[in-house]
Amino acid sequence: MAQSATFDGLDPRMTARDSNHSRSKNRDRQSRLVAIFNGVVSCYVRMKGLPVVTVRTLDPDPLPTDTKNQCWTPTTGEYVADVEIATVKALDSLGGGELLEAAWFRLAAGESVEPALAHKVMAKCGAFYETRRLHRYFGSDLRKLRRDE
Repeated sequence: MAQSATFDGLDPRMTARDSNHSRSKNRDRQSRLVAIFNGVVSCYVRMKGLPVVTVRTLDPDPLPTDTKNQCWTPTTGEYVADVEIATVKALDSLGGGELLEAAWFRLAAGESVEPALAHKVMAKCGAFYETRRLHRYFGSDLRKLRRDE
């Protein structure tokens, strides 16, 4: 019996199984990149919302709202700048343009974006954020994305 030229002697069922496994790994990777994008962007938005200067109270019994005296620090500024630089590079690698930038800002604000465009922006930015390890900086929501090294 002659071997099939298409599979070069491989069992076609094994090839199909490997193909399904590859698709599953790709879906997992895409889900991970979207989770990284969402985590980094939510952290970025939270940091951008912090005041540059804060007022501290000397009251020994402060109100509950006074207990969170958060403001910008050098680390906060560095993180925000790193996210902005990575985002610009990611969007430039997709061809840049105002459409992609507008989509990123709409996604960051929690607004709806065309699904294909949203996926494209999230996957590319997520990959850039992962490469630069921006998902490892702040917040317990980002720590769960760490890989065991």
